[in-house]
Amino acid sequence: MATPTPERAARHQAGPPSLPLRERQRLARRERLLDAAEALLRQSGGTEFSMVLLAERAEMSQTTPYALFGSKAAILYAVLNRALARARAAERRAAAAEPLEQVLDMVDTLTRSFAAESAFYRPLWRALLGADEPESRAVLLKQSAKLWRNALEPAHARGLPDFIDADHLARELMIHALGITTLWVQNEIGDEPMRANYALGTALLLLTVAHGAERERILKRMQRARKLLPVVFGDARLETVPRLPGAIGGK
Repeated sequence: MATPTPERAARHQAGPPSLPLRERQRLARRERLLDAAEALLRQSGGTEFSMVLLAERAEMSQTTPYALFGSKAAILYAVLNRALARARAAERRAAAAEPLEQVLDMVDTLTRSFAAESAFYRPLWRALLGADEPESRAVLLKQSAKLWRNALEPAHARGLPDFIDADHLARELMIHALGITTLWVQNEIGDEPMRANYALGTALLLLTVAHGAERERILKRMQRARKLLPVVFGDARLETVPRLPGAIGGK
């Protein structure tokens, strides 16, 4: 088994000092189990590893993974949520100045991570989309909704039109993102079309609240994204991509 890095070793030894020792030890075991699950997924390229092997790699009893998470699907959801949190942390270090463009920058960072680590994200998403775990799925959806709502907060603080509710806009952004992700993990679209569809759909939704120079910049991003869209999608051939009124190059 791989030797833990100093950072992981420190994380495994103690949680927040304000927590009781027993709780810190429980959190450390959870992190060790997630480290082992992620390592197995990356090594094997899939999620078919057994819970027995997972417990062995995490150096714990065969019953401990179930005691900590309840099921394998719940473990996989936690692995995904942790990976997305890492990507979001990287995104927050390099955000644009304008609120709506910050949302597009977040999309760019997340989808770049998906594409760069597709051998990790694709099988993980594929397993979770087929998992019958209502509680774990609810956690994922809640965190996804929170991600989009937090991304919109600067625009909300600046002021949105009266006819737009930030929570509703965040929900539509989340639904669009999950739809594109589903197509991607099922190999209906490749990495670059996935990124382009994420960017284009997000920009279309953001145009409902954009104005002035920021609107023009978002339209330019849309134009760049459209150039990467596939000509053939499923059984339909897209000879041309419809232009929006006011779009760059449109009439």
